[in-house]
Amino acid sequence: MKWAELTVHGWDEELPALLTARVPRSLARVAQCRPATIEARKKNLIGPSKPPLPFVALWLANASVPDTRSDAAAWSIADVDGVALSEFAQLRCLACGGAVPALYPEAGLPFFGSNYRRHPSSALLHLCGVF
Repeated sequence: MKWAELTVHGWDEELPALLTARVPRSLARVAQCRPATIEARKKNLIGPSKPPLPFVALWLANASVPDTRSDAAAWSIADVDGVALSEFAQLRCLACGGAVPALYPEAGLPFFGSNYRRHPSSALLHLCGVF
């Protein structure tokens, strides 16, 4: 990307503190998820540098996830086609108070912003059976 650098990590790697604080390792069981950061390129910034932003990169269900140990510079647009960048969130059921892990798509990023529409929506898990 011209405006930023995307770094995708494997679950078997030691993750930066920024990601360990915001992305739970329990997401490793989801085959299409990988921890990721986006960092704005310095030349595109006005003012001081900004820290990288933590995300979860979510590939489409039928897509193959590239090997994160390979050189990301060798990745093509096809390697990230359909990837939705999301933030991890814990939702709380208002009826029973149960916690539901969720990925909240980031829709405002160039290139990745509209990809969330290509992912099927999952029904919210109702832990208490009230709804």
